[in-house]
Amino acid sequence: MNVAEKIMTRVEKEENGCWIWPGARVRKGYGVIRDPDIGKNVYTHRAMFEHANGKISDGMQIDHLCRRPECCNPDHLEEVTPGENTRRGNSLALAKDRARAKTHCVNGHEFNATNIYTDSRGARSCRACRKIRHKEWGDKRRGYRAVTASGFALSVVEGGKNG
Repeated sequence: MNVAEKIMTRVEKEENGCWIWPGARVRKGYGVIRDPDIGKNVYTHRAMFEHANGKISDGMQIDHLCRRPECCNPDHLEEVTPGENTRRGNSLALAKDRARAKTHCVNGHEFNATNIYTDSRGARSCRACRKIRHKEWGDKRRGYRAVTASGFALSVVEGGKNG
């Protein structure tokens, strides 16, 4: 059984046409499988593209037209130059567009005119989260103790968290 046949026994076909690899993946989400013919791990999308279209030309990359790195359907893959792949894919401009489209921070605070902080590089961050981080940092730095009006300590902050 060649590597393409091994892949086909495991893919999960979705209604949108994507063939999702459920096995091992690298950090960026690309599927990997051991190719018994060469004794090495290969990307599932590259193996399926080569099975359907022949060898990938030197210096070329495979672009996922569906934008899903775990997909290995040859109909969703196209051989492109590295420059074209960058323009189409996860380029800096695309990342900035995605960031601008976010309406809330990771902690659920709304991004609005009063809650967005823009740093010197132009990166946006949540003012509410920034305020919390700075308070925790200051509390940790000072060995902060919350004190009542009568002078009794309520809690001690250790390592930036209430103990």
